[in-house]
Amino acid sequence: MPPVLPKRRPYRVLDNRLIAEGTFELTLVPNDGEPMFTYIAGQWMMLELPDPAGGKIWKGAFSISSAPHEAQESFQIAVKTYGAFTKRLQELKTDDMMDAIGPYGMFTLREGISPLVIFAGGVGFTPFRSMVRTICATDSVREVFLFYSNRTRAEIAYEQEFRALAAKHPNFHPIFILTRESLADWDGELRRLDKDMLHKYIPDLEASEYLVCGPNAFMESVRDLLISEGIDVKAKLRKEIFD
Repeated sequence: MPPVLPKRRPYRVLDNRLIAEGTFELTLVPNDGEPMFTYIAGQWMMLELPDPAGGKIWKGAFSISSAPHEAQESFQIAVKTYGAFTKRLQELKTDDMMDAIGPYGMFTLREGISPLVIFAGGVGFTPFRSMVRTICATDSVREVFLFYSNRTRAEIAYEQEFRALAAKHPNFHPIFILTRESLADWDGELRRLDKDMLHKYIPDLEASEYLVCGPNAFMESVRDLLISEGIDVKAKLRKEIFD
């Protein structure tokens, strides 16, 4: 049988809230009377809104940030405000409507027991929130290390949520990185990711699997860092491109 292709469906805004400086979270619920779709942690949706001036449809692809087991009736996406379309999304109110198509994507959570090392730059954290929440919900013994880089603390989305998950699940290790702010009481890192930082937290680089998502420059720096440490990035590193 041919695969079932994702279809366009109408969705209603259930909630729209600010989660960090310059980043907001939309909660969307199907509005066609049909059940919520199923997806794999890491997949994304294509959102569509009519141009207010008419004549075209604005489109944008956004990773699903909620975990599949939590999305029985609705799902969440986290969006960084950086252009006209995302500004329109940020202005949406409860009960506003949009169309969406999906889910899409092969950058998904895979089963395994090897340590999972995640590199998130800015809003690149979005698919990883879904993955981390999925792993933690299973009480997996798999070690997960999340290097989450932002310019300032105010730009970190879900900081307290990740800290709470780490407190409850000792195999989850979030490492918060600030590159343009120095804080006296900060328990994370205050410099860009480098080899010393990598060795500080990862006990066995060769045995680990790697995921990266963020701006192109960030992903290239991660790739170069892993290569310099002898990691076979073709076999060990997977990335999601959105920049």
